[in-house]
Order: sequence, then C-alpha cells, then structure tokens
Amino acid sequence: MADKLEDAEKEARADAAENGLTRLAERLGANAAASAVFGAPVERDGVTVIPVARVRWGFGGGGGGGRKDKDQDGWGGGGGVQAAPLGFIEVKDGGAQYRRVHDPLRLAIAALLLPLSFAVAAILMMVTLTFVARSLRGLFNFPQLPWPFRRRRA
Repeated sequence: MADKLEDAEKEARADAAENGLTRLAERLGANAAASAVFGAPVERDGVTVIPVARVRWGFGGGGGGGRKDKDQDGWGGGGGVQAAPLGFIEVKDGGAQYRRVHDPLRLAIAALLLPLSFAVAAILMMVTLTFVARSLRGLFNFPQLPWPFRRRRA
C-alpha cells in the first residue's frame, strides 16, 4: 500500500512540474507574438508608422528525485522575453519604406571595442613572431636581428 501511495505522489509531482512548465511556455509564447514585433500602427498627416522590434523568448526547467536518506523531490523553471526596437515601416503615398533605428550605445561600444581588438591582435602577432624568430635562430645562422626579436644577454 505504501508503494502505491509513493508512486501516486511521484506521479502527481511530475504532472505538477509538467503543467508548470507548460503554463510558463504558454505565458511567454503569448507575450512573444507578432504584435510584439510589429507594434500598433500610428497614423498622422497621411503617414502611417509601424514600429518593428526584435523579440526573443526562452524558458527552461528541471526536475529531481531520488532516495538518499529520505525521499527527495524537486523541480524548477524559469524564462524570459527580451524585446529591442529595430526600426519602423513608413507607409505614405501608396508606398512603404523600412527605416532602421540606430542605437547610439551599441555604436559607442563598437567604436570602443574595434581599436581594442586591433591592439590585441597586433600584440598577439608580435608575440607569435618573436617566438617563431627565436626558434628559427637556433636552426639557422642569422645576422643581428632587429630590436623586437633580440635576445637579452644576462
């Protein structure tokens, strides 16, 4: 009788976990619909503007169970939605045109990271060339090497 009760409890907990994840996925999916990507059109002076965004959503869950000293059970879940504006569609005079919205923070980060990445690449190239030159120096009899490749003498 105790085994049947334990099996029923485990099945009920598994169903609850599955139902919880299903509800979470449904809620997130409802928020990440096309209406979140294409916002409500706004019309003014014969021009219609339709906002456009990038929407991402995801969820995950886990479970547990087992016996060590006592019956252990557990489950968890979580998820999220992220939306970022991309631009807008401008409809006027019987035509439509997409216009991108530029994010100044994203441009500033790119402007800062580009020179930094070039500097790191240059340093890595110099270090690599130094090691290659030092390894080749033992194989061949080269004349005096330029400054960055010289060995220091103790």
